[in-house]
Amino acid sequence: MSIALTSLVALLSYGLLHQRGIRLDSDGWAAWQGAVSLFAGKGYVYFSGHPIVAWPPLYSVYLCLWTFVLGATGWSLLVANAVLVALQGCLWMWLGLAIARDSGQKPVGRHLYLLAIYVGVFVALNGQQVFAHNLVYALLPIFVYATWRFLSATAGAAKAWTLALAIASGTALLLAHNASVAFVGSAAILMAARRPASWRSVGEAILALGAPLAGWFAVRLVLGQTRSHHIGLRAGQRNAFDYAVQLLDGLGQLFVPPRLGAPFVAILLFMTIIFWLVRSKASSGLRFGAIFALLSTAIVFVLFNVTWLATPLTSARQTMFVVLILAPLVYLTVSASKPRVAAVALTAVLAVQLYWIALYALGRAQVPTGYWVPLNEALRQAGSSHKFGPAEFPNDSVVPADAYITLAYPVGPPIVTSKGLLIAPMSYEEPVDRRR
Repeated sequence: MSIALTSLVALLSYGLLHQRGIRLDSDGWAAWQGAVSLFAGKGYVYFSGHPIVAWPPLYSVYLCLWTFVLGATGWSLLVANAVLVALQGCLWMWLGLAIARDSGQKPVGRHLYLLAIYVGVFVALNGQQVFAHNLVYALLPIFVYATWRFLSATAGAAKAWTLALAIASGTALLLAHNASVAFVGSAAILMAARRPASWRSVGEAILALGAPLAGWFAVRLVLGQTRSHHIGLRAGQRNAFDYAVQLLDGLGQLFVPPRLGAPFVAILLFMTIIFWLVRSKASSGLRFGAIFALLSTAIVFVLFNVTWLATPLTSARQTMFVVLILAPLVYLTVSASKPRVAAVALTAVLAVQLYWIALYALGRAQVPTGYWVPLNEALRQAGSSHKFGPAEFPNDSVVPADAYITLAYPVGPPIVTSKGLLIAPMSYEEPVDRRR
């Protein structure tokens, strides 16, 4: 029941957040163009014909399936990502319960409904845009569960199927987004470090890492993705100290608003609680989650320092896995002995999330820029009296549900047609070395 409730809350929250359409930035426009180009049989390319080299194709393949159902419309993006957000909600809730039960805990039903609401709101709030991470976070709970079961298994047969699942889901993760190497690498480290130490554990770890990387590399070769983001020592847009500050700040902002240093206090408090809880022998599941999250975060931090990336490390999509893995496990661990304390703490965090949902739903959460200006001009020229306000188009661009794109219209202003609003993709073309 709690798992179904999580998906329901996620969908309701998603609906509130997407009353005016769905937001896209350069990553989203690349993914949508790739999907429509694949649907048209042109390959994984921009409408310009240039290959998409910075992002793996699996998310575009997924969007292509919805293009077949709903056309190259805003509706296809809205529905495709709604399905992923609902899937995320149920899978992350399922993962937390599964690990807790495997650890010997017995979560009580009435304590789960609050957690279900929190997880549902959280995934919807952090899955608002057209990002490949929407797919990543639908696949990641499966991968984390496979890793957990592999490390817990003793019989050969049990280890075999969990290793196979880890390899399959790990490959899918890498084909969804390059940054997923952080998760695959973390799992391989944990597998290699199993006790008692053995060469077999090392071999299994190499297989768990090598097979997904081989599949990812093969796809890159087939698609001609020979050059992507600029990589090298100190190639990051910022230095290591700045990224460390961004990391802590970004993690804290997943809980509280960026006011008066509150994010730093929140994340340090969260880390202190985890450190206190994992000392117990009964917290094996939380201990696994903490180590997996720590390793993954460390690898993400390294990636930002050796790769030129325009996105700051405060971006929720880069670090929200920490909350998705640990928050349910922390709540379930605390509620086993102190249910009232756990409920009060989670209610306070949930109140912030609901406040953000309200702000976004009312169009008051972002500074207006971008696509609504040319869109209003197109509507004026078409003789329409409707005018979109800044609050309705708060990011780089917002695609309304009835908007659509086509290969035949790669550039130009928005045009009102009998089919809806014809728009051209925003002209984001990645620089050769990914540096500007």
